[in-house]
Amino acid sequence: MTCKICGDSNEGKAHVVREMMLGLRDEFTYSECAGCGCLQLIDIPENLARYYPNDYYSYANGRNVAAFVRNQRAAYARNGVNPIGGLMSYLYGPDAALDSIVRLKLNRQARILDIGCGSGGLLRSLKRLGFHNLTGADPFLPKGIEAYGVRLIKRQFFELDDKFDVVMLHHTFEHMAEPQFVLKEVKRVLHPDGVVILRMPVSDSYAWKHYGVNWHQLDAPRHLVIHTRKSMAMLAEEAGFSIFEAVYDSTLLQFIVSEQYVRDISQADKRSYTNNPFRSIFSLDEIRSFRRRAGILNEKQQGDSACFYLRKEQ
Repeated sequence: MTCKICGDSNEGKAHVVREMMLGLRDEFTYSECAGCGCLQLIDIPENLARYYPNDYYSYANGRNVAAFVRNQRAAYARNGVNPIGGLMSYLYGPDAALDSIVRLKLNRQARILDIGCGSGGLLRSLKRLGFHNLTGADPFLPKGIEAYGVRLIKRQFFELDDKFDVVMLHHTFEHMAEPQFVLKEVKRVLHPDGVVILRMPVSDSYAWKHYGVNWHQLDAPRHLVIHTRKSMAMLAEEAGFSIFEAVYDSTLLQFIVSEQYVRDISQADKRSYTNNPFRSIFSLDEIRSFRRRAGILNEKQQGDSACFYLRKEQ
């Protein structure tokens, strides 16, 4: 296939990947571009909704383990005194989404749009931090809602006419089949001096090189395009953006979940660390080692997840 990012028409290396988050084990083929290195799902299934069940973590509102972890970590990030949140941050890593926003030291009046907001957990955390102009757009919401200063809209963000100071995509960009179109529409709804926060998995990472098709951030078939830093820079430039900072924020899960996949343990398995870390197959020493290694990889910009900050080119 011709790479939709850099246009390279050389035959990329094919990788057959299993669906392992739900444990369905359906197989999908990704092409690794020889030019920019990004990974692209070759054939998007017609029934893609099958792989987004009703309790998918983004929409869970605290009703499953992933949502509970997210909410508790956010509470700990806000006040530092939530003991359960502190434990969740230790077991799963800190709330990188909230950290990525706090790092910008924004005015509390900043107009913020969260694309693919799910149930709006991150926006509610920002509301508790004192932000007032918060909007989330997600076409898969059960319904639109506005409460406590947070507006959640059941539609695609490119249907909006508003302008925003900050536009965020937290691990949603890789779920979108047309990244060029998305970034151009992001540019349209962004104020001239606004900032884009783009968090996503990256395939020029140790985890991809080491685990290959068992790397958990492949997340077949939900992840349609997984970028390298090179492909992301090319895409940003084409859309009229420049990347002014990149912060690597991967966690110990790049090791834990990938190691589970090597052993044919899905995330739905009762032995999965993401279901119950106290019943997992890993010892405390292994978990500590994974956490240390994740920190080292982030410092070396080799972690499997990164936050890119973009501004419009002047």
